[in-house]
Amino acid sequence: MVEDPIPKKPSAVLGWLGILVIIVGFFVYVSSISWTGWFVPIVPKWADYMCYSSLFLGTGLMIWYLALQHRYQEAIESHNGKKKWKWWQIILGFLAMDVVLGIFLLLYNSLTN
Repeated sequence: MVEDPIPKKPSAVLGWLGILVIIVGFFVYVSSISWTGWFVPIVPKWADYMCYSSLFLGTGLMIWYLALQHRYQEAIESHNGKKKWKWWQIILGFLAMDVVLGIFLLLYNSLTN
């Protein structure tokens, strides 16, 4: 049986670039609210679109990195055997669920009051 070659390990640059794009988009949005304007558009609607597009672009880059990392991990696991869960992964999963539930609770409380 012919096996697929192991893909090259992805560089973390994609993930860090996504985080940087989101941070820069946030600072552009905040500076446009203050109306001091570094290099930002004066129209608030344009600033909103810039913030949303930087959020989507940064998230897309991070998801692309995670997909490449997952593909690499699956190829390694198929050659070496099944991967076991680590405690920090389980704790991080519960923390992520807690953050998402907290955001939904804050939104619900702000809408009901």
